[in-house]
Amino acid sequence: MAIDTGYIEVALVFWYGYSHCYALEVVINLWQKLLPDDVQLTRIPGFFCPNLWQTHAQLYYTVRDSGLPERTHAQTFSEVHNRQNPLEDSGQMAVFWHREFAIELV
Repeated sequence: MAIDTGYIEVALVFWYGYSHCYALEVVINLWQKLLPDDVQLTRIPGFFCPNLWQTHAQLYYTVRDSGLPERTHAQTFSEVHNRQNPLEDSGQMAVFWHREFAIELV
């Protein structure tokens, strides 16, 4: 049974470490600006087991639940792909967040 929520949800599964997700992000951001009011884009970090995918998923949800601006998502992709920083543990993430956003992770 479908629940009528009044909008159409488009789910985008991604991984910060995947170059194709990074390349597609530009197109997604442009497309998102053109969405009608009844369409909602929901990003879902994919992960398959306890590994780097899971670490990146935790990073995404930490950012999202902290109420940080959407631009942090793009900067995280850039950090992984342009600066070649895999953000593979909490220490690397803490350094990144402090450097880019002056945020202290506890």
